[in-house]
Amino acid sequence: MKIKKYVWCIFFLFFGLNSNGQGNLSLKGIVTEINSEFPLARATLNLGQGGQTLHTTADSKGHFSFGSLKKGKYQLVTTYVGFNSDTLRLNLDKDTIIRIGLKGQ
Repeated sequence: MKIKKYVWCIFFLFFGLNSNGQGNLSLKGIVTEINSEFPLARATLNLGQGGQTLHTTADSKGHFSFGSLKKGKYQLVTTYVGFNSDTLRLNLDKDTIIRIGLKGQ
């Protein structure tokens, strides 16, 4: 009976710690041409932290979203053909919405 009790304690301890390590923050936004604010559909976004990189593409209205992020420092690189790339350094501690304006080359 005691062994069963310890197994349950270890089970809950493991899953309790594991769930705290998972992220629950989001980063959302829109990518536009800097002057006209015309949405840049299919812009590429790479969000890096600690050697790991997440990738996404803006939708037809320039909107993008990253979910399940942990608190911390990130680097977001946005690219679009014919435009200068943009690099942002972000310190996420809550859900965040941003606007990224790219300038044509």
